[in-house]
Amino acid sequence: KVQGGIQSLYIVNNGNWEIISHSFIPYPPKVVALLQKSDQSGEIRLSEFSWLDYKLSTLFVEATRAVLMQVPTAQRTPHYIVLNKATLYQGPTGETAQQSIWDIPLGDAQFLASTFNTLVLTDLVRHNEIAGGKGLLPTSRGDEIIASRCQGIALFLNIGALSRMTIIDPATSSTIIDSDTGPGTLLLDKLIIDSTG
Repeated sequence: KVQGGIQSLYIVNNGNWEIISHSFIPYPPKVVALLQKSDQSGEIRLSEFSWLDYKLSTLFVEATRAVLMQVPTAQRTPHYIVLNKATLYQGPTGETAQQSIWDIPLGDAQFLASTFNTLVLTDLVRHNEIAGGKGLLPTSRGDEIIASRCQGIALFLNIGALSRMTIIDPATSSTIIDSDTGPGTLLLDKLIIDSTG
């Protein structure tokens, strides 16, 4: 059975981005059950949401500790932490359901910041929207750096909850396509759940 979890990367930039250490903590069964319940029915009790928010906050800290323990002591205080929260709900709001898009993210960034006394950058999509953007973060710059080492047209496919495709021409350092393309692991999750009963 495929199970999600918290992935943590320790990355440094010495001219090129380099992954120093990595950790992965699978979601406990109760977390999986509540996330599936939310996906399937869209209904979750306030007490369940509160517990889920608390549990994911502690998992963020645990995953960060696990990844920091793998690096030399002198490097165990990162300059900042980038936190990509899980989203419990995302959809339209307003009388005509078209005025704005909102979401309910899970996990307390302040708890992470206080634990490690480190700046935490999070809610990137929301901050992009507040600043007047469309809520879509550009991913192509990092892909352009990777594609520069390739010959011909480079294609990147990121299969997350939603799939995103980026097509880059390294010869001109131009991004031809950078767009969401449809459901990703949501379909895989449904297939696995349906096939296992």
